Amino acid sequence: MEVLMFVLMILKWIGIILLSVLGFILCLILLVLLCPIRYQAEGSYQEKIHFRAKISWFLGILKVNAGYNDLFEWEVTVFGFRILPGKKKDPAAPQMPKKDRKVKAKKDNATQEHLQQENTSDEEHVKTEKTPVNTSETPVNTSETSVNTAEIPENATETKEKQSVSEKISALIQKWKDKIADIKNSIQNVRKQADHYLAILKRAEVQRLIKRVLRMFSKMLMHIRPRKLSVIAHVGMEDPSVTGSIMAVQGILYPWVAQKVVIIPYFEEKKLEGSFYLAGHTILSVLLVLVLRMILNKDFLTLIRLLRKKEDPKNGRA
Repeated sequence: MEVLMFVLMILKWIGIILLSVLGFILCLILLVLLCPIRYQAEGSYQEKIHFRAKISWFLGILKVNAGYNDLFEWEVTVFGFRILPGKKKDPAAPQMPKKDRKVKAKKDNATQEHLQQENTSDEEHVKTEKTPVNTSETPVNTSETSVNTAEIPENATETKEKQSVSEKISALIQKWKDKIADIKNSIQNVRKQADHYLAILKRAEVQRLIKRVLRMFSKMLMHIRPRKLSVIAHVGMEDPSVTGSIMAVQGILYPWVAQKVVIIPYFEEKKLEGSFYLAGHTILSVLLVLVLRMILNKDFLTLIRLLRKKEDPKNGRA
């Protein structure tokens, strides 16, 4: 009886630990899906570009900072501790292009290999000088190795040369014929595949799916869009008519941008400078729901089935 109670107690604690672990994992998943990811960026242009951006998550526990002010720098911090500092470039140090660096590395490798070859050749030369070769012991009989070229008829050599040239020409012609045949076959296959996919795109299910995807992306953009936006630009072009056209476009977009985008025109001088600020947030669960709604749609499943099985779009048979 005591052993049974002991086993039940162990199982009880194992169940508590497992439930605690599952609850912790579930809390982490909910935090990732429900905590908003906030972002903000600001910058200006006055003869030079200045830019700063920041992305934070879960009350600033995780932050990603980036900026540009004569040089680009970035960092990732967790609980205020830097874990991934970006590489900073010294603007005063001369920078060599990648192509020049590769050429320089190749030249250095070539010089090193040349020096090694010279050292090895010098060593071999010294060894050969130290060990003289006795050539008197191995006489060469030139009479046995000589070839009487007069015995080979000239007509036979000419016929062999002609045959070799004709064989090369015929092989080259056959090679080009094979290449042309392969190109024709590939073009026919591409045409068949294009006709097949065009027929799929013309189906009513696919047309409905395309409209649904466009609506999904529009909803995503509306969700990700910055809640705060401020743009101030001083614009003056060489041609005053171009400046007038820019102001006309601003007038058309005024109902949407309102006081968020302000353009100050300069008709008498050339000028281009300004600043901007934007901030917003996004929630991963909202984006995930939109994607799942599209994936679980029957039109999307029909499209996947058509692409996998390569069905005939007219009669729906494989």
